[in-house]
Amino acid sequence: MTGVLGIDPGIAQTGIALLTLSLRREGGVVLCEAKHLLHETIRTQPNRSLEARCLHIFTAVREQLFSHTVTLVAMEEYMIGPYRKTAALVLQAKGAALTACGAAEVPVRMYKPAVIKKIVTGKGNAPKQIVRASVLELLGLRSVSNEHEADALAVAITAIRGLSTHDRARIQASKEAKDEP
Repeated sequence: MTGVLGIDPGIAQTGIALLTLSLRREGGVVLCEAKHLLHETIRTQPNRSLEARCLHIFTAVREQLFSHTVTLVAMEEYMIGPYRKTAALVLQAKGAALTACGAAEVPVRMYKPAVIKKIVTGKGNAPKQIVRASVLELLGLRSVSNEHEADALAVAITAIRGLSTHDRARIQASKEAKDEP
C-alpha cells in the first residue's frame, strides 16, 4: 500500500494524517480509494528553543516518512495574514517538515485553502467546522482531537482526489514492481 501524508504545520502543534491509497484497475482506468491509517498531533514544548521545536517537528515527520510507504506529502499553502509573528512561526514549522520530506526524497504538493475546502466540502469558503464534519464523514471517523488533525486529513484527501491519471499509473507501476518476487 502506498500512502499520502497530510501535514498541517504549526510550531506548537503540527497535525499529521496518513491515508493509504488503494489502487485497482477497472477496464483501462486506474481507480484510487483513500483509507485512513492514522492521524495525530506533533506537540512541541513552549519552553523549548525555536530550534529545538523545529528539530522535534523534523524528527517526527521524518519518522512517519520512514515508517510508512509514503509516496506524496500534501500541505496547505500558507496565506500570511495580519499576524506576522504567528505566520513566521508557522513558516518555520513548515520548513522543518519540508526539510524532512527532502531528506526522505518524498515529493510535496501544496494546495490553496479554498481548493482544499472545495474538494472536501464542495464549497471553497466552508468554515472549519464544516471541513471537519466532512472529513469525518468521508473517512468514516468518529472524531479527531483538534483542528490540526482535521486539516491534515483534509489536505491528504485533497491530494488523493487530485491525483492525475499519470500519477495513479506511476504509483500502480511502483506498487506492482514491489509486489513481484
